[in-house]
Amino acid sequence: MLLLERADHPGYWQSVTGSQDAGETLVETALREVAEETGLDARQFALEDWHKQNLYEIYPEWRHRYACGITHNTEHVFGLIVPAPMAIHVAPREHLGFIWLPWQEAAARCFSWTNREAILELPRRLGVMFDEQSTGGAAVRHAQAGDLPRVARFYAGLGYDGGLAKDDIVLVAEVNGALVGAVRLAQEHGVRVLRGMQVAAAHQRQGVGKALLQRLVELAGAEPCYCLPYGHLTGFYGGAGFAQVSRAELPGFLQQRLEQYLANGKKVAPMVRGLRRTSLDLRQST
Repeated sequence: MLLLERADHPGYWQSVTGSQDAGETLVETALREVAEETGLDARQFALEDWHKQNLYEIYPEWRHRYACGITHNTEHVFGLIVPAPMAIHVAPREHLGFIWLPWQEAAARCFSWTNREAILELPRRLGVMFDEQSTGGAAVRHAQAGDLPRVARFYAGLGYDGGLAKDDIVLVAEVNGALVGAVRLAQEHGVRVLRGMQVAAAHQRQGVGKALLQRLVELAGAEPCYCLPYGHLTGFYGGAGFAQVSRAELPGFLQQRLEQYLANGKKVAPMVRGLRRTSLDLRQST
């Protein structure tokens, strides 16, 4: 992640920023500002309009640059993907220097809250978990249609026979392009069910499953999501907000699945996340 140090405020770091000139489109502004502040030709790379706007208050020391009475700016967010950290030619009147940082460190260094939020949104935008140290070197992303045959083969190789459905949301974990983990967020009878959490043996206990689960929970949102994990994994799922429930609290089709699993000798425990459970407060009146 590229950050630039402001010349008018040493120690203040930010991404490429700038104002729109009269007659420019937003894309033209982004292209010009990248060229002016870094020397890079953004047309050679992947420039994307995030269609995200932020309204923020202009710092008092910089309001002299604007017309009288202007106190707020509307900021439009773009992203530019380059293949690797590159040599940058800063504009000396605007910036003192530049630095390439891991995204977490870059977010922490930004003085602007909107800049910081945009950087923190990168994993969600790209569908990738960037924290490779905590995921055993694996990158987690949303599987595309072309990935599904490979996921099916991965599942078959691990003995998982739950299959894939066309409406599933599938996440995959990869190391150097090799598939090492997968999980499904299925929609069954109008209910969300976590299924098919599988990690290759050589990559277990390295944070791969945790990263898959974390990303899946983000996608599931606040809606109830059920799962039937093995009993020794209840702590793992509990760390992501799942809680054990009784058989009676499961939807009918999951009650039947639970009974089938138990009859086949699978020691599973029903769990759910996001279910609103009511309780009664019974007090004795005196």
